[in-house]
Amino acid sequence: MSKHPHATSPTTPRPEYWTTLSEYERDGEYLAHADEEFHPDAKPERFFDAEDAGESLLDPITRRSFLKLSGFAALAAAVAGCERPVQKILPYVSMPEEISLGASNYYASTCTECPAACGLLVTTREGRPIKLEGNPEHPVNRGALCPRGQAGILNLYDPERLKFPMRVGREGNMEYDPDLGFESLYEEIGSRLRDAQGKVVLLTPGVTGPANERLIEEFEASGANFQHVAYDPLVSGAEREAHALAFGEQVIPRYRFALADVVLCLGGDPLGQSVSRVEMQRGFAAKRRVREEGISRVYAFEPTPTMTGAQADYRYQVRPSDLLPLALACARELIVERGLGNGLADNAQIRGLLEPWTISSVAGRTGVAEAEIRRVVDSLADARGRSIVHVGSGATRTHEGLGLQLAGILLNQALGSYEHTIDISASPSRQGGGGERALLDLLEEMRAGEVEVLLFQGVNPAYALPEAAGVADAFANVPLVVSLGLRMDETAALADYALPAVHGLESWGDAEPQRGLYSIQQPMIRTIFGELAKDERYDTRPWQESLMALLTASGSGAFLRTPETTEEDDDETPAPELTTWYDFLRETWQERVYTQDANGAENFEDFWVAAVQLGVHDTVGEERREGPLSPPSFDGSAVADL
Repeated sequence: MSKHPHATSPTTPRPEYWTTLSEYERDGEYLAHADEEFHPDAKPERFFDAEDAGESLLDPITRRSFLKLSGFAALAAAVAGCERPVQKILPYVSMPEEISLGASNYYASTCTECPAACGLLVTTREGRPIKLEGNPEHPVNRGALCPRGQAGILNLYDPERLKFPMRVGREGNMEYDPDLGFESLYEEIGSRLRDAQGKVVLLTPGVTGPANERLIEEFEASGANFQHVAYDPLVSGAEREAHALAFGEQVIPRYRFALADVVLCLGGDPLGQSVSRVEMQRGFAAKRRVREEGISRVYAFEPTPTMTGAQADYRYQVRPSDLLPLALACARELIVERGLGNGLADNAQIRGLLEPWTISSVAGRTGVAEAEIRRVVDSLADARGRSIVHVGSGATRTHEGLGLQLAGILLNQALGSYEHTIDISASPSRQGGGGERALLDLLEEMRAGEVEVLLFQGVNPAYALPEAAGVADAFANVPLVVSLGLRMDETAALADYALPAVHGLESWGDAEPQRGLYSIQQPMIRTIFGELAKDERYDTRPWQESLMALLTASGSGAFLRTPETTEEDDDETPAPELTTWYDFLRETWQERVYTQDANGAENFEDFWVAAVQLGVHDTVGEERREGPLSPPSFDGSAVADL
């Protein structure tokens, strides 16, 4: 649309516009119809009169007519698409007592999106989860929840989840076979487990919780060739191994950043890459708030930018090979020169290790100014018992990884951190059960033909590891591979069969993120792709229940229970039946948790209801968890592995 030339006339009260050249020229054709409401071509009677006279306006079709018809067709399609489909809704026949239409209900559970096992507070409406937040009563996250945990609701309703058992054929096919159900696959795979001569391996993330751990124990007890391997991408394994050498126990420390006045990160990123990020972020933030007693001071030596480095007061970019010399230089100054560590300098092995690593020599080697290294050492020395030296798992994925972890342990021991700010005795972390070393060893065994059956759940090594690791080639060398996961990911596509699992919000479960801290996971909704789904093909089950059924089909009797009888039943003893995962969970909690700490409950039912309602059962207590610590004795000979 353009402006009419007469619009510039001072006598014209307002601008005039033209839409066609005929109107612009104001020729006879335009003036003949200027006073009519509709243009002649837009009048329906003109179109039908022409049709009756055999003079169709569409033959030949003009450009204007084509555009008009096209516009009308598009408009009709758009209007039709705006109509809502007719769907019938039915009210509750017998509405549950705890549900009020339009009002939310809140339930406690446990997050299953990562090994941290944070406490959840799930908002439901009419029996459907709609929002996930942290459980304020859970000691791990205290009401906070990471973005991955909050996005767990999307995984629950993900339409791309596996919906029924299938034969994959190692090509990622997802075709439905009506003759292929859970029961038939249990028998088929169970017979392969029973007849296996090679290794039968279960590959999962780090598994914690009384019931989960008991299930793994029963799996490994099914035969001498049954083995469980844990793999967590964020865990290197060097931290656990280093603490086993230094203190005689494989343990992952629980860092209490809220009590630390000085933090030194040697390639570590506790805020971004740790297994318990929410817990560490909460403690770190608490000490960074401006208060009368001051805020913490953070130093970061790192090869690549990290979230923690971005928050540090002093950040030094160094090479990965510089981290160990810097740690040893700091340790030499604190232990040998200043005598910290309650006699560590008297240990000949420790002194012999540290003597060559002077601050001046390391400064020249790394390019970090000597004054900067002394600044770090002075801050650590002034904050004895109130400091943390954190060595991250990312920095330990090198040939010097174990040595770097041992150097960090030596620094923390000299500073007295294990008595105040680093917990390896009262309630250390149990999050993240395995590193990449165990998985790489498993891949070697698979390539060597030692593994006959591989079951896996919750891991995706084909995606997490580089192509050079040869995951696909290793899987191709295993006669039987079974996926117990949620979806058809890169690793599931390499399997022979897929037994689809349910989401954590659809099933029962448990976890023990810290020693003595037990979490309950309860279902928030009926299984979406289950036997009550609209599509009769759909069938998904908890992976624990599938594992129990497979072991039972292979000949194990660990999960068979004799049903209870009444006086009205016949005298014949009923045959044992496979117990459910829920009953197995309750049974385990009664044997392993309730008998150790009943928490004042008069009976197990009261104890169970209280634990489910709160979502957590803490046998340690807040006073002991945040109070003084009594670490095991330090073995100075561990530094020999440096």
